[in-house]
Amino acid sequence: ARPRNKNKGTGPPRIYTPPDPTKKDKLEDNEVLKIEINDDPFSG
Repeated sequence: ARPRNKNKGTGPPRIYTPPDPTKKDKLEDNEVLKIEINDDPFSG
């Protein structure tokens, strides 16, 4: 049972995720990335 109208069947496009979980994940990722870049074990 496929919807005739693709746009109508799919509904609102999920381009962005909820700000709460995404923001937390992004912040944690940024912190980890910053720490890793600061360490730079390969550079030294």
